[in-house]
Formats: sequence, structure tokens, C-alpha cells
Amino acid sequence: MADVFEEVEGQLRAERYQSLGRKLLPWLIGAAVLALVISLAVYGWNQYRIRAAQQASIDYAAGLQAVGANNRAEAERRFAAAAESRSDAYRSLALMQRAGLRVEDNRPREAVPLLDEAAEAAPGPLLADAAALKAAFLVMDYAPLNEIERRLNPLREEGRPYRSAAREAWAMAQIGAGRPAEARREFVVLSQALDTSEGARARATAMIAAIDSGAAAQAPAILRAVPAAAPLQPQAAPVPAR
Repeated sequence: MADVFEEVEGQLRAERYQSLGRKLLPWLIGAAVLALVISLAVYGWNQYRIRAAQQASIDYAAGLQAVGANNRAEAERRFAAAAESRSDAYRSLALMQRAGLRVEDNRPREAVPLLDEAAEAAPGPLLADAAALKAAFLVMDYAPLNEIERRLNPLREEGRPYRSAAREAWAMAQIGAGRPAEARREFVVLSQALDTSEGARARATAMIAAIDSGAAAQAPAILRAVPAAAPLQPQAAPVPAR
């Protein structure tokens, strides 16, 4: 008799499992289909980004070649194409190159929005701060001191890649605003900081001497006489960060 009860119980259990399986099967199939769709979408998106980065690389390199050949129209066209890319790195670099063309054409105010856009598009602080610092250099020629300070303050923070250059720019902005004492303090800190380049240290020392001698107004000539720091803008197209 016990065997009969066990057999009946086993049949009932099997029927319950079958019923549960029938209820869950559509959900399991749907989950599997959804996972497949997501996998294919991710794969397709990655392939799209790879192709976009490759095309941006081609456009950017062609733009550099056009600049070397003094073909400004072709350079602008190629950089504009790269600036529309999904690759953040090439987009940022292309926007900086377009800004550079505006500066060469003596249209620096038109270059500033392009540099601001390049900083926003950049995938990391190395490119973002380079673009932001270039924009700050340009606005120093016409913007009020508070606008220059707004742009330079974030770049002067500890750990930023162009901190030394940003601090030097801020000191020069204070010279231009007729604040030599404040500028001197900044130059002193700059000349003593461990992360200051040799070129920046030499310029800071020269400016301290100029301020102490009352010749701060000669700052532009002094800076031209001291070897400039290494250029901020990359000269070759990098591997896109994303």
C-alpha cells in the first residue's frame, strides 16, 4: 500500500512540475531572447564605434596633412568631419585644430567656443585641460579678470595636468590687471614648486626680478626672451580613449 501512495505522490509531483514548467517556459524563452538582443545590440554598437573611430582617424590625419600642405580649406573640411565623430578623443582634437586655424586667421574670439566644446568633449583631463587652458590664454587678451580667474582656477588645482602653466597664466593676468604684488606671490610659489618645468621656473624667476625692479610692464618681452614651455597640443592622432 505504501508503494501505491508513493507512486501517486510521485505522479502528482511530476504533474505540478510540468504545470510550473509550462507557466515558466514563455518567461524563460523571453529572457533568453532579450539577452540575445542585448548582446547583439552591444556588439553592433561597439562595431559602430570602432568604425567611427577609424574614420575619424583618417579624417584627422588627412587634416594634419592638409595643414602641412597649406591647404586650409581641405584641413577645415577634414577636421570638421572628425569633429562630428563618435570618438570623443578625435572629436576633441579636431575641435582644437579648428580653433588653431581660427587663431592663425587672427580670429581668436571665434576659436574660444571651439576650445570650450573641445574641453567638454574630451575623454579625460589631459585633453580637456589642454583645450580649456588654450581658451583661457585667448580670453586673457580681452576678458575681465574675473572671467580669466573663472577659467583658470579649476586648472590650477592640485593634480591637474597643466597646473603649472595655468598658475603662470594667472600670474600674468594679474600683471595685466595692475596687481604686481599678487602676481609676484604666484611667481614665487611657481618658482619653488616641485612640479614646475624648467622653462616655467626660468620665466617665473625672470618675472620676479622684473617686478622687484619695477619693470613688470616689460613682461611680454621677458617671456619672449625665455624658452617657451613644451606645446600643449598633441601633434599626432592618439588611440581614441573611447
